[in-house]
Amino acid sequence: MPLYRFRIVKPTNELVAQRERECSNDAAAATNARALCNGHNVEVWEGSRWVASIKEYSANSGAPLSRIVP
Repeated sequence: MPLYRFRIVKPTNELVAQRERECSNDAAAATNARALCNGHNVEVWEGSRWVASIKEYSANSGAPLSRIVP
């Protein structure tokens, strides 16, 4: 299984934490990233390949709590 890196960042792109997990594919990695949001944005990488960015939104904005940016 491919190893994915999850960069947890503030909206200002300041790195908060980084995690690595094996996931079966990009969709599974994105699902894992949503669980890591917790008020932050999450960038998903497989090696040097950018996979997705999960953007966290406020519940008051009317937007979904998170969304995947391909």
